[in-house]
Amino acid sequence: MLNEQESTDIKLRHWILPLGILLALLSVLLIADHSAWTFQFKEAAFFESLLNSKFFTEWFAPYNKSELNILALFLSVIFLPEIIINVVQYIKLRRKS
Repeated sequence: MLNEQESTDIKLRHWILPLGILLALLSVLLIADHSAWTFQFKEAAFFESLLNSKFFTEWFAPYNKSELNILALFLSVIFLPEIIINVVQYIKLRRKS
């Protein structure tokens, strides 16, 4: 059976790995934002209205291209809840021991 130190190390890896993946993906988006490379989405009424919405052009605009803003928000919604849950579990485990 695992001792407490090994269990703590495993819990530490459970939130550092997704955080590292998220930061790496956001770095790739940052590089893509400053290069000539861009996404080619098929034109659709819903997607065009989403791209040109005020939220992705003014409020949430860490990147110059609105496609990258949508992708960054999508990645954050996927990864951040898992990271937060694992950090809380890690902190609870550290306080126990």
